Amino acid sequence: MIKKLRIKFIIISMVSLLIVLGTIITGINISNFQSVSNNADNILKTLYENDGRFNPRDEYNPNQNREKNPEMQFETRFFTVKMNNNDNTYEVFMDFIRAVETKEQAIDYAKRALNHSSKKGYIGNYRYFYGNKGDYTLIIFVDCTRGLENANNFLNASIIISLIGYALVFIAIFILSKYVFKPVDEAYQKQKRFISNASHELKTPLTIISANNEIIEMTKGEDESTDAINRQVKRLNQMVTSLSLLTKLSETKKIDKSNLNLSNIINDLLNDVIFDDNKKIDINITKDLIISGDEGLIKQLLSIIIDNSIKYSKTYITIQAYNDSKNIIFECINDCYEIEDGNHPEVFERFYRNDNIRSQKEGSGIGLSIAKEIIDLHKANIIASSVNNSFKIKIIF
Repeated sequence: MIKKLRIKFIIISMVSLLIVLGTIITGINISNFQSVSNNADNILKTLYENDGRFNPRDEYNPNQNREKNPEMQFETRFFTVKMNNNDNTYEVFMDFIRAVETKEQAIDYAKRALNHSSKKGYIGNYRYFYGNKGDYTLIIFVDCTRGLENANNFLNASIIISLIGYALVFIAIFILSKYVFKPVDEAYQKQKRFISNASHELKTPLTIISANNEIIEMTKGEDESTDAINRQVKRLNQMVTSLSLLTKLSETKKIDKSNLNLSNIINDLLNDVIFDDNKKIDINITKDLIISGDEGLIKQLLSIIIDNSIKYSKTYITIQAYNDSKNIIFECINDCYEIEDGNHPEVFERFYRNDNIRSQKEGSGIGLSIAKEIIDLHKANIIASSVNNSFKIKIIF
């Protein structure tokens, strides 16, 4: 149990870290790439306003525009294409680019840009913008290779560093979680020892009470008091047996499995069950349902579920087993005392009993806890749910 709890803690911690780290890295890199685009867009805007050229006089006059970089024209690689709107001829300016070697290449880039629905975007490593200037359309391309390479390098570096950091955090959590859960493990072990010791200690006084009660019955005869003592001794003996079994199951790590005919096991158990004539019984068991498991534990599991359904039903019980193509399903359904609709995982907790049931029926609240331990050992699933005061326990093998 503690091992599973520790594993869940590590998984939740690492998933949370992954989400946070992923969000941060994604946000930083999106911002980084957006910065490259924004910088290129500012250059494109300047070029477009100056008809595809830099204005040296404006660039070097610090009193005219302090926001512009005077070195922009020397750092920027760009080319422009003007398309005459009347005869669709092209004029190309390529003085500040070397990667585009011919006018035909530049014109091809321009045609591809004009085919895009958006007036700005990327074609390869070139950020483009086009607009109508009256008699012609001006298409401008700025080379963003350096900025994109820097952004990609930062992306790769951030991913590698994040993975290394993620691995280191995993190692740290894995090691430290052992110490974090040590007090929990100690408390759990103490609880198991207490239950085991209490079970053994209760056997002797219960045996004495039962023996003395038998003597009273033999000398004075049976009456309501002796009957009540017998019932409570029997109940406590069952509880002691259940507690011992629960402790044993919680300490079991592995079971011997074999192929079992679930249908035959259920039918054999039902043959030994005494049903109340005042309750409607509906049994539907598909033949030859084969599962893998420990026969003794499976019989105990089914017996607990069936007895629980019979004990707490009011007017009807439905017991069915079938194959849904993926899994083998066993279900017990009965009407019950008032209970909220929805799933009820709390019924598998040790000593849990519903307040309405507690006042109506005797019980220890251990049976379904034993069933859950058996289910976990078989790596199956068990679900308790209710709809309109109809209680269902579903086992999925």
